[in-house]
Amino acid sequence: MKSIDIKSVIIGVLGSALLFSLLGSSMQDKNMGNIVANSLTIISDGTKETGFLLILNSDGKKIARLGRNQLVLKEVWTGSLDLYDEEDRRLTILDSETLQLSFDDINAYITVDEMGADFTLRDDKTSVNLGASMETSSHISLHNTRGEQVWGKLSGR
Repeated sequence: MKSIDIKSVIIGVLGSALLFSLLGSSMQDKNMGNIVANSLTIISDGTKETGFLLILNSDGKKIARLGRNQLVLKEVWTGSLDLYDEEDRRLTILDSETLQLSFDDINAYITVDEMGADFTLRDDKTSVNLGASMETSSHISLHNTRGEQVWGKLSGR
């Protein structure tokens, strides 16, 4: 009876393992279906391009973005939810202080913070601002294309 060479058996097992690994790794480019998890953590490295989750439609176009974003009216970074239309235009921004709705060149901002609340409607030519604050009570104002106030009313306390 012939004896089995142990080196041949090890080479055969390792070759089979390598073949199975290579065949299994080629499937990673395809849709993996549903992912179920108790937690998902996305960590930003501090740049604009990281720290978010994109939701794409079946054509690969962006429809929603959840993640790190700059506050609409401030130089502060916070979490936000952005919604997009079929032409990749951002329609809605919701962050910790502001809800912004956009359509073409018209933007509506609702801003709430510890000092009060404001509603601003702005197009490429003018803007209207309504608000109430802890310091000045309530106000309404109209602004021109340069951002200068052209009319306004302020109600005192």
